[in-house]
Amino acid sequence: SSYKLVMFILIFISGIFMYRFALSITNNRRIISLISALAFTLYPYRGFDMYHRIAVAEAFAITFLPLFFMGLYHITHFKDKVNVLGFVEVIIGGALLYLSHNITAVFAYIIGVLYLLFNIKNIVLLMKQKRYLIYCFSSVVLLVFIISFSFVTQFELMATDLYNVTNSKIMWTDIESVIDRTSEQFI
Repeated sequence: SSYKLVMFILIFISGIFMYRFALSITNNRRIISLISALAFTLYPYRGFDMYHRIAVAEAFAITFLPLFFMGLYHITHFKDKVNVLGFVEVIIGGALLYLSHNITAVFAYIIGVLYLLFNIKNIVLLMKQKRYLIYCFSSVVLLVFIISFSFVTQFELMATDLYNVTNSKIMWTDIESVIDRTSEQFI
């Protein structure tokens, strides 16, 4: 019951984040934002993740994807003046992504960097403001500082050979295991 309650809370929170993100990118169109939030909370992979694979960490990470990308959108689309909210969204969303599921976070970071490169013209214009540069630098430092706690312990764990994700034999991702598992499904 507690697992289901936590998953329900995560889905609800991610729906709120997605609704707010969709409001930002659609210029406050509520119906489109509501449909986006519903689609995000109900997409099938999420249910498969939570209830079939029991991938709790990945389910946690998915919750914070909209917050992270909402922050990236906000830091590239300031209307009047530069404010700190978008940078805080990137820090909190990015940190919670990495601390809950580092693989999901790495993919989100790659997409985020591509998004920032795509919006480089806006960023260059915004960099003329001293406040923007200070917020950018502070955000990067804080994000790296927060995730470094997890980053360091992962390297220590890998050195002990107890970190099973890096062991293809234990995780059944070596070629022999994949062939065995797929052939069993067709027999």
